[in-house]
Amino acid sequence: MKNQTKIIISSLIILSLLICVFVGVKRVNVESDYKDIQIAIRYNDILNIAKQTNEPIENVLKKFKDLGANALFVRENTVIPAAGSDFMNFKEQGRATVYEGYELEKVYPDSENIKRSNIYIEAYDKEAFDLIYNNLTLKGISAYKAVIDGEDYIELTVPMSILTSLGVGYNYGDLQIAADLGYVILPQVKSWDHVSDESIASFIAQIEAIPNIGSIYFADSSIVEPNNSQIIEMVKKHGLGFVEFFSEKQKGFGSLAKASSENGTAFGVERLHTVTDAQVKQYTTDGLMDRYMLALTERNLRVFLFKMPNTLDIQKDANFLATNIQTFRDLAESKGYTVADAVEPYNLPVGNYVLSILAGIASILMFVLLLDRMEMIKVGYILGALGLIGYAGLLKLSPNLGLKLMALFGAVIFPTYGVLSILDVNERSMKDTILTFLKVCAISFGGALTIIGTISRTSFGLGIDIFAGVKVAMLLPIVLVVAIAYYQRHGLNFKYYKELLSNKVTYLALGLLGIAAVVLMIYTSRTGNTGSISSFELAFRQFLDTTLGVRPRTKEFLIGHPAMIIMLYYGYKEKYIPLLVLGIIGQISLVNTYAHIHTPVMISLIRSAYGIVFGLIIGMIAIYVIKLLGKVMNKWIVKNQ
Repeated sequence: MKNQTKIIISSLIILSLLICVFVGVKRVNVESDYKDIQIAIRYNDILNIAKQTNEPIENVLKKFKDLGANALFVRENTVIPAAGSDFMNFKEQGRATVYEGYELEKVYPDSENIKRSNIYIEAYDKEAFDLIYNNLTLKGISAYKAVIDGEDYIELTVPMSILTSLGVGYNYGDLQIAADLGYVILPQVKSWDHVSDESIASFIAQIEAIPNIGSIYFADSSIVEPNNSQIIEMVKKHGLGFVEFFSEKQKGFGSLAKASSENGTAFGVERLHTVTDAQVKQYTTDGLMDRYMLALTERNLRVFLFKMPNTLDIQKDANFLATNIQTFRDLAESKGYTVADAVEPYNLPVGNYVLSILAGIASILMFVLLLDRMEMIKVGYILGALGLIGYAGLLKLSPNLGLKLMALFGAVIFPTYGVLSILDVNERSMKDTILTFLKVCAISFGGALTIIGTISRTSFGLGIDIFAGVKVAMLLPIVLVVAIAYYQRHGLNFKYYKELLSNKVTYLALGLLGIAAVVLMIYTSRTGNTGSISSFELAFRQFLDTTLGVRPRTKEFLIGHPAMIIMLYYGYKEKYIPLLVLGIIGQISLVNTYAHIHTPVMISLIRSAYGIVFGLIIGMIAIYVIKLLGKVMNKWIVKNQ
């Protein structure tokens, strides 16, 4: 490639990356102003405390309101509990009892209206009776009013298990008390199978009857009729709740969120963080605060649901809940956050077609430069032109898919080109090593900017859409760098490759290959939110979080960056392939840090900076140790000759 052409291409790459920076700056402005939070408690925990301590529910609610709670999370009642005791059912609340027909026969032995195989519900107040009966009949359950010996019952011909899962409304009296105290009510509704216009109308009417209602959450694995116009309008009016690590798996959540977002310009989604009932029993207050503050500062979550452990000691459990709420409120306020009755929806600036194209040009042109290094520039021009045309067309046909693919392409091509551009067999001085390391990091960072420029959209920030191809982005650059490095040195010399494959394999080589395989397996399995970590690593992570505020990625500062620095210092040799692979991992991780759009850009920048600085220091120390060991070994050899 001619120098003039290379200058033009480099200038266009810089222009494209500046567009990505522009998009990133607008995103930072939104993230820096997103400071309002809600602290929520569960209605069933309040009921539990009130029942076991014989306190009026109003007093219990007021106590937690004074501590900082300002939202009440209320799952829709069922008739009976599914398992255990959680008070979110009319039976445990003391408002209804369920009998099988043969049991009721013993109570009314002279009655001829009882059928042994049927189920009978006795409600102890008119509101509970009407809620149960109306919900059952409107949701397609065969239910009948029956009078037995002067008492009103609801008779069913369906299995009792239906009563553990079907929602039958809310305790509106208690919710009014909470609303009068200033609580925002966050209902979590249950789905049903037999959907009709009447059941949807009744469902919406029950939701609208909730006082001081906030965002609406859905409790089950699929959302009822997410494309129904009435439900869409309801969600537009009140907002849609997203429970982290759960709602992204809910069938219909994404389509409902997008359908109620005014064509992607105004999402009404709020993100909630909590722990499971089992987890809350395992945490101390300090451990819980670490988790919740991490969610607050690093994942753009703004609603925080605190749960009571529900052991056998109600006083201890209630105090634990109170301590957690107050401690979290104090920590959040110390970080500049405000406990507010209403959390403004998270919405990034709406992207446009031209900016999306410009943001992707850098990756396409970097691909052209990569092929130029392989002396395939004509192929590069052709593929680059086709890629640009294809990308522009895909943005018209399927914008989200086009943006995802370009983000993935940038995540692969920049670290690949960056590492290949600095491979040199010659040793370097320490100064040149540092400068070259910073150079490869800067080139790789172009991939991060491409991700920011293409998928900094609200749906990605909310977790409705996610960066696609995480495993590909983690593995493909390794394959490409190793393959191209061999190609640049040996071309298509099949004789060389035949001899290479024909070489005898030693036990040492097999051992190294095994270690490499294990490292890669751990590397890929630990990508994203999958995999598990040891208690030691968890403690180490918490130490870094506490000490630095933002934890750098261990695969960068402990593994990838030091390996890259060692390889740069001693020069690249084919026998150093394992070192090269580890070095690539650091660059890949640097880029993929920015694939988590829910993480604020400034947090990711701090994380990357820590990784580079600590990785550089550890790499320099490693070189010093290697030299020292070399001197010791040489002295030992001379001494023993």
